Amino acid sequence: MMPFSPCQTPEYELKFLFPSHRLTIILQWLNHYCVPDPHFPHNQITTIYYDTLDRQFADEKRQSEYQKTKVRVRWYDSATRPENSDDAWLEIKQKIGSQRHKQRIHLPYSRTTLSPLPLEHAILSDEIPRLLPSNGIALGSLRPMFLLQYERHRFLELRDRLRVCVDSQISVRKVNRQFFPMVAFMSGAITVLEIKGSATRLPDSLRQLSRFGGIKASFSKYDVYYQQLINHEVR
Repeated sequence: MMPFSPCQTPEYELKFLFPSHRLTIILQWLNHYCVPDPHFPHNQITTIYYDTLDRQFADEKRQSEYQKTKVRVRWYDSATRPENSDDAWLEIKQKIGSQRHKQRIHLPYSRTTLSPLPLEHAILSDEIPRLLPSNGIALGSLRPMFLLQYERHRFLELRDRLRVCVDSQISVRKVNRQFFPMVAFMSGAITVLEIKGSATRLPDSLRQLSRFGGIKASFSKYDVYYQQLINHEVR
């Protein structure tokens, strides 16, 4: 089994939701008051979210905000560092309270291999889940649910040593037809700003962001789009 690369220390994550039409002014403000990430200032992220056959991860969200689990495959398209753009990763992200822990495996499959596959393909539904240790998850029941794609801008807030991410143009590009036979594509009209680091509240250096109409929220892309897909199926 390939080794995990766990996060060394727990960190906090704050999320704020903005109307999509505020994206430009938010990026302008962050470019002025923060520093663009020197390695990955902007790229496109593609994520395949997994769940168990009995929807364990989706149920965690409805039952409690305290503990949540996500399993996903992810790759990045970056114009700034194209030499890394073909790598793909398998990640398990566990949240307990306001702290989160993430572990990742570098996959033996490239973005070029995975990108064209239907989500029902055996590589995605059978081979990739076997690379995970159980962590209390029934690995044989893990299945890819849907593929989400979005743009991410990254910044560094230097005073409090925080990382700031802005996610926009979020859309579902593929679904597993075994679970969502009626949906082909779905997009949202929100921009998500995440602050990651030691802060448990919006720091003074970023407080002016509240002027742009954002609301603090416990937001999960998987939870929100899973529920939208379910609602679409039962109409």
